[in-house]
Amino acid sequence: MAIVLSERFAQQENVLTKMDPRLKLAFCLSCLGLVVWTTRPLVVLLLGGMLLAAMLAVRISLKYVLLRMLPGIGMAAMIAVTQLFWKGHTPWVEWTLGSWQVVVYREGLEHGLLLGSRVLAGLSVMVFLSGTTTVGKLIFAAQCFRVPKPLIEMVTIAYRYVFVLLEEMQQVYRAQRMRMGYRGWLRGIRAAGVLGGIVILRAFDRSERLYRSMCCRGYRGELQVSYQGSFTTRDALLSLLLAGVLGAIGVIGI
Repeated sequence: MAIVLSERFAQQENVLTKMDPRLKLAFCLSCLGLVVWTTRPLVVLLLGGMLLAAMLAVRISLKYVLLRMLPGIGMAAMIAVTQLFWKGHTPWVEWTLGSWQVVVYREGLEHGLLLGSRVLAGLSVMVFLSGTTTVGKLIFAAQCFRVPKPLIEMVTIAYRYVFVLLEEMQQVYRAQRMRMGYRGWLRGIRAAGVLGGIVILRAFDRSERLYRSMCCRGYRGELQVSYQGSFTTRDALLSLLLAGVLGAIGVIGI
């Protein structure tokens, strides 16, 4: 879990991490728009594969990428499989299971591939952005795009203290294991419920202490961002290159 949430790869020095965060955010939003707009699964997979290749080219760990994409991969597979039986009118495969007749539709296969590829490509865009940009830079870019300040504040505090809550959860889990809390499936379910309740209570307690400590340090409803970037000539050239790549992919998707 720590490797999934860490900024270790985003803090490295390479071409992708040195890009202006505003440029990367605009590029990723454009990629998401292209993913939603096109109706060709090949184009969507081409875009997702290009982003994954770019991350691997700057030595972002494949394990890190797969762990971040694992929930989305399962969701994409489930969406693709369910569309086989629900959408379409042209039978592709039919078989009988007792009194049930199962039909796989050709249109469902095409639609499932499109939806599944969209999920994977969209997830690749998010992993690309978060894996090459630190939270401070993302907040700076979000402020430039006029994202509401309360939302930026919640994201900042949540990211800062998610590691604290994970540590609390691990401590409670180890204490339960020492007391045979997970011996048997029924006892394990009860222990998991107790674990969730304790973590929620400790989260409320820490939020109160956090707010009081922030007020003592001069907090008046606005968080300061330490990162201040400038748009360079290299970023301008990269923006032209990325626009050309997206334009070429868009032409293929027509």
